[in-house]
Amino acid sequence: MYPWVKEEGLTYFKKRLTEARRDVEQGLSVTLDYFSTSREMQMKALEILQFKLNVLWVMADSIMLASTEIKTEGRDYLRQPVIHFDK
Repeated sequence: MYPWVKEEGLTYFKKRLTEARRDVEQGLSVTLDYFSTSREMQMKALEILQFKLNVLWVMADSIMLASTEIKTEGRDYLRQPVIHFDK
């Protein structure tokens, strides 16, 4: 499926397919309980989400660059989008 990943390396991710829904439901419940107390807390939740997305973008870029022959000199395409939320 992914030539750069050994089959045994996919074991964790295949297992996550059946666990992900449960984890998402638990995470959503905790998030709604904890961050719904004020607008300030909701903005904090969005900041945390933006950080997570930034980390995932960096990981995706790293995987792409490690597995391709793309040249990046003089290009700005690796900069990640930032979502600005009105306070």
